[in-house]
Amino acid sequence: LFFKQKTAYDVAQRLVGSEMCIRDSFKSGVLPQISAFKYMCTKTIEEKIKDIVGFALPPLGKPLGAYVAAQKHGNVVYTAGQLPMKDGKLLAQGKIGATVTEEDAIKCARICALNCLNATKSVIGDLQHIDKILKVNVFVNAVQGYTSQPKIANGASDFLVQVFGESGKHARAAVGVADLPMGAPVEIDMIIALKEEKIQHLFLT
Repeated sequence: LFFKQKTAYDVAQRLVGSEMCIRDSFKSGVLPQISAFKYMCTKTIEEKIKDIVGFALPPLGKPLGAYVAAQKHGNVVYTAGQLPMKDGKLLAQGKIGATVTEEDAIKCARICALNCLNATKSVIGDLQHIDKILKVNVFVNAVQGYTSQPKIANGASDFLVQVFGESGKHARAAVGVADLPMGAPVEIDMIIALKEEKIQHLFLT
């Protein structure tokens, strides 16, 4: 894997080329893409998460009922619905459009997605085993007539793409609801595909 990453990055460097090309690349947006590529290759999933949200994955909280936080079946993980819990309490509480702003709801969606990954880690041990985010279901608690559920869901979707790149792109449902547990503004569950673990004998012959 190291050799593949290094080779791919060397190719990207060659595409940039001379100093003039580097300057032009900044204007065209090519160089930031190369920098992002290098970042994706050298950081672990949890390191990327910490860089994005500013803190490491917290200890997983206990489920609120008679269920488990996540269930692994074959190479797929199904998470339970996750609320925007941080440090043992909701990041925000109430309905969007009443007591919760869209900006705060978007932050809540990101924390819900983070908690889904944390739940996934509880059954797979290491987030590096994640191959792709398959499906994200976003439940949005808002006032009657509110129709910007996709905007709130983007808080989770954008975060997942930041962390996983192309593998973070997913199918999604964003649904308005009358209420959520504990008065949370957002709840999210996910379906996640895992990598097929294969023993590869490299450079042994």
